[in-house]
Amino acid sequence: MEPSQGRVLGQQVEEWMLSKGASACPLCRQEAWNFAGTRRVIVIDADGARKLGRHLLNPLRRGEPLRGMRDHLLGLGNQLLQVRTAARTSPLLELKCENCGYVVLLDSKTVAGEPSPSEDAL
Repeated sequence: MEPSQGRVLGQQVEEWMLSKGASACPLCRQEAWNFAGTRRVIVIDADGARKLGRHLLNPLRRGEPLRGMRDHLLGLGNQLLQVRTAARTSPLLELKCENCGYVVLLDSKTVAGEPSPSEDAL
């Protein structure tokens, strides 16, 4: 993410939090959020995390270089699918307190004002 995008994202998060009356860190009670350091993050569930790198545990077999390489590439493709799925289904924003280091994860769609799936059904 470019610095200008980070600033815009930080401003958007700051405005959203202030509109909710949440200006202080819940841990240290200081108004020390690092809005400029807001960044997009993804969360991969435990099952997906266990699968990451698993295909690398099986070394390439001698005499089967092409088949082994194909298997490694397929494994890598499956890992990328896990990451893409996490990025699409759980877009989060990470915000840190500069005073105590507390980290809060915010739903980026909620901050952007997009309706949640439960609101769509109404």
